[in-house]
Formats: sequence, structure tokens, C-alpha cells
Amino acid sequence: MPKANYIAGNDDAFAAQLNLFTNNIGGYSAVLGLTPAQIAAQLADANYFNNVLQSQEAMQNGAQQWTSWKTGGLRLVASKYRRRTTQAVFF
Repeated sequence: MPKANYIAGNDDAFAAQLNLFTNNIGGYSAVLGLTPAQIAAQLADANYFNNVLQSQEAMQNGAQQWTSWKTGGLRLVASKYRRRTTQAVFF
């Protein structure tokens, strides 16, 4: 029977695990023989992952806004074009 994975598969849950680990590893560094550089590297990794998640969220929100703008803008252009072509043109 396979063992359960203790690392969260969801990005937000994994970020929470990284933050919890970061906040608590300092007290165990001497027992585990970790150097301050290793602790700092883990903090940098956790910060980087959080930054990636925040950037992804910002990009997804931006993509939704661009799609809304594009769709709304195309409707506006199409409605102006339809009005112009349905009016009689006299030369």
C-alpha cells in the first residue's frame, strides 16, 4: 500500500507548508546541524515561491481584464461600424 504524500499538492497549501517550515526550522537548526546559510536559503526559496504565486495571480487577473477589455472594445467597434454601414451614404 503506497504511503500518503506529506507535501501538499495544491500550490497555496504548499506555500502555507513552506511558511510554517520557515517559521519553525530555526529552533531545530542546531539539533539538525543546519548552518545559518542553509536556513537563509530555505527562507529565500519560500519567499521566491510566494512571489511566484502572487505574480501568477496578478497575471491571471490581468488576463481576465484584457479579455474583458478586448471583448467590450470589439463590441463597441462593431456597433459603431454597424451604425455607419446601415446609414444611407449620399455623394
